[in-house]
Amino acid sequence: MRKIFITLAIALMAWNANAQTVRDGKNFTQVATQSQGQKTGFTFTDKDGKIYDIYVGKTGSCYILKTSKKTGKEYKKYLGEEISTQICKELGITYQPKTKK
Repeated sequence: MRKIFITLAIALMAWNANAQTVRDGKNFTQVATQSQGQKTGFTFTDKDGKIYDIYVGKTGSCYILKTSKKTGKEYKKYLGEEISTQICKELGITYQPKTKK
């Protein structure tokens, strides 16, 4: 019961402080939200076999950072609603899907 209360208290503090609580097994860590996003610990392999780290933004949308072949600039490639919901569920983060107009 005590562990549940502590976990809820940490989650509530993280929500109030504009931070996210990340779970690693039985350990919870409070991480400040960054404009770049938070590294999730999950990876994505594209069709060419390159492995990318997956990041999650404020709304729970997941993306990878790719580099353009033409310009050499880094950009975000969003992975879609299905992957985002699965990762957010795993991390205990609320996913807010985009509303279609």
